[in-house]
Amino acid sequence: MGEGELLELVRGGYAAFARSDFEWMIRNCTADVVIMPPAERPSARTYHGRAEFRDAFTDWPSQWDEFELELVDVAVVNDHQVLGTCRQRMRAGDLELDQPRYDLFSVRQGKVARLEMFHSLEQARAATDPDRA
Repeated sequence: MGEGELLELVRGGYAAFARSDFEWMIRNCTADVVIMPPAERPSARTYHGRAEFRDAFTDWPSQWDEFELELVDVAVVNDHQVLGTCRQRMRAGDLELDQPRYDLFSVRQGKVARLEMFHSLEQARAATDPDRA
């Protein structure tokens, strides 16, 4: 996959999330996809495979009265990893959070095989691995 195709896949995933198009997202991930929310997130757990895919993208937002994810940038890290930089805005009652999030996508055979989410750019960069897919 070339850089343009990697970027298109990841941008497409963010656009699908924004419109709640889980079917598009599932079609564009491997059957054994792994999704890892930030470790600091309350009740964080790792999601495995397409069976748990929808839960990965509904569990966290459903805990908030309002949840918004804004894509800021996407950048190719290597021949199979892309880093997405986002802003998350959440509100539950009087609690409001506005924070960055860094999503590291690992692609295998043209589909997302792994998504790791981080609250710091340093954590995301440390997780990049030219052999991980």
